[in-house]
Amino acid sequence: MFAGIQIRNMSQSWLVLEETGSSIWVGIIGAAPAVGIVSLVLLAGAVADRSNRRLMLYRSKIVLAGLAFITAFLVSSGTIEMWHLLLLGLGAGFSFAFMAPAAQMMPMDVVGRERLMPALALNNALSTSFNIIGPALGGVYLAVFGLNTIFYVLGAIYLAAAFANWLLKTNTKPTEKPKGQSGWIQIKEGLNYVWLTPHVRWMMLFASITIFIGAYPAVLPVLVREELGVPIESREIIYGALLATAGAGSITALLAVVAIGTIKNKGRLLMIAATVVTMAFVVMGLAPNVYIAGLGAYFMGLASAMFMTSIGTLMQASVDETMRGRVSSVFQLSLQLFAAGMLLGGLFTAWIGPNETLLLFGGLIGAVSILIFVKSPELRNAS
Repeated sequence: MFAGIQIRNMSQSWLVLEETGSSIWVGIIGAAPAVGIVSLVLLAGAVADRSNRRLMLYRSKIVLAGLAFITAFLVSSGTIEMWHLLLLGLGAGFSFAFMAPAAQMMPMDVVGRERLMPALALNNALSTSFNIIGPALGGVYLAVFGLNTIFYVLGAIYLAAAFANWLLKTNTKPTEKPKGQSGWIQIKEGLNYVWLTPHVRWMMLFASITIFIGAYPAVLPVLVREELGVPIESREIIYGALLATAGAGSITALLAVVAIGTIKNKGRLLMIAATVVTMAFVVMGLAPNVYIAGLGAYFMGLASAMFMTSIGTLMQASVDETMRGRVSSVFQLSLQLFAAGMLLGGLFTAWIGPNETLLLFGGLIGAVSILIFVKSPELRNAS
């Protein structure tokens, strides 16, 4: 499933750049799913608290498979236009809105609270393994076969993921909706819980740095095409290789977490991860060639895995059981700033260039992270 998301992002970004030659359009199309997610994710969180999460995941992935096959037909028939991709991105966002909170809750539903962190790390490690294979093969696929059929492959990946969810067994039962209580009241309760619980509130604010991290996927294809001296015939492969290198960094971090087990001070681990992300942006922004850029990509993947595993464990294990879905939905809402970051990344890349954009956004990540960490003792000491 995660390999499918990576292949979708990679192929779509390259498709838009080939069709328009515009980094701004790359950012706009990349941000389109966020509109659908933002529209429905709070409702989806309330639904996840009282519904069968396994079936939510299954149905969402069936929808994503259908959208991938529609995209494949439009691309292979030569009729694809930007407004098609905008509408398809919006539909994918609606599906992701219901998939995201359910997916966040599933690991704890399967293994329980005590084994959650190593379970999340192992789950992420397996997912990232496919992320390494996916972009690398995707780059080769683009170079050899082009874009005409890759979205058919993507649809097949989504169908396989849906089938796997259908077979999955869970132990946790959904909570029942109180009689006479509307979905809006449940959403309001979730928002109040997030705001009035200090470490959860700071955790959501910390997640907001994704608005700066989101510049990375919008900048990367332009960086490969224009700044790293990559020959024209090798650009697709190098683009996939850099994404795969980031995946290798993620695997390194996640396997370390699996080996260590539960880490007590996850709040401090979040700050370390944000620091490494800042360093990765700076290295890539200053990279004179593809090898140094690859080093930055490796540490980008390493830090991203540290960040998501730590904040994901805190979010699921340290909140009230009846609120997990709604807290997950607010967290997903915070993460949608990533899409806004893609849009900003595309705009700034067109305005000041890819290298300068990476340096600027890396500095902002560091500054905001330090400010939040200094102001939030509850998050610093969260375990």
